[in-house]
Amino acid sequence: NCHFFGDEAIVRKLVDSGLDGLILAVDGATPEVYEKYRIGGDFGRVLAGIQRIVAEKERRGSAKPLLHLRMVINAFNESQIEAFKELGKTLQVDQVAFKTINAGMGGESKSSGILPRDQNLVRKKKARHFQYRCLVSWCNPVLFSNGKIGLCGLACRGETELRATGDTASFFHVWNSREARTFRKNIKADCNHYPFCRECDCREPDFQRARLGVEKVAHRMSSRPT
Repeated sequence: NCHFFGDEAIVRKLVDSGLDGLILAVDGATPEVYEKYRIGGDFGRVLAGIQRIVAEKERRGSAKPLLHLRMVINAFNESQIEAFKELGKTLQVDQVAFKTINAGMGGESKSSGILPRDQNLVRKKKARHFQYRCLVSWCNPVLFSNGKIGLCGLACRGETELRATGDTASFFHVWNSREARTFRKNIKADCNHYPFCRECDCREPDFQRARLGVEKVAHRMSSRPT
């Protein structure tokens, strides 16, 4: 998302928006590694965008948005974990975080080309049965870049997209629309009703470790008040 912060006016709008936090997906500490995973991305442009946001926050004396510099660990960048922490210090972001890669919606991918070689950094899939109940579509709205509201951020093909919304009032109308209520009703009756739900890694018995196993390296990089 930092490709879009080349305009100072947009940076000012971001800081003025009241947004609590912003994840900065920078999956590498050098241009060569970043661009292997973020194909078509511009490492220098991304760092410049982050620097503009940090500078605007400092100018305003604003604690928000909290800037979370995040790396999805893969075969290209697994050797750059320490360098990535240093990058966070250099950029003066608020947090640095690491996350395991979800190379396939069904969990661990069979592809050896993208997964880290260090097995401690690979998301594990456990084949145990457990009682599953999804509450995401009741409490976790997603705003897509096309302006539409989604009921699930993991439905990567837009299966839960509703109508676009432009303000708070229309959001509540969309969030409680007939389409949204129908989706929730179907999920509540049968968690396997939708094909993409059957592949969701949130259904793992050890979801906390399976999805966020490497996000333990998250520490404050500045002393700004929160």
